[in-house]
This record gives sequence, structure tokens and C-alpha cells, in this order.
Amino acid sequence: MYVVCVTIWVKPGSLDPFIEATLKNHRGTRQEPGNLRFDVLRKEDDPTQFFLYEVYRSKDDFAKHQQTEHYL
Repeated sequence: MYVVCVTIWVKPGSLDPFIEATLKNHRGTRQEPGNLRFDVLRKEDDPTQFFLYEVYRSKDDFAKHQQTEHYL
């Protein structure tokens, strides 16, 4: 198992495009055979801060994910 955790602070004027792109990435990633989990979390007291929690079967599966259209 390979876990990726990412904390992101989004500029206030970029929230809507960021959310749209992140949800598109989430939907595509969940279709990948090597992906086991992908959570998109938003901090309650700071709506510009997000946390992505991704779980893959292997490090190679994550590398494959980084080559997909929805990731790029």
C-alpha cells in the first residue's frame, strides 16, 4: 500500500476552479484499478485549506496515476 497526503492552501479567488479540477481528478482517480481511496477534505474554519488523502495499491500505481489526463 502507498499513501499520499497533500495539504493545499488555495488563493481565495481561485477556489471554484480548484474545487472543480480537484473533483474531476477525484472522480477519474477512483476509476483507476490501483486506487483504493481518495478523500478530498476542506478545513471548516479555513475554507481555503484542503487536505487530499490518497491510497494506492503500490507506488507504481501512484506513478501511473500521475500520467493520467485527469491528474495532468
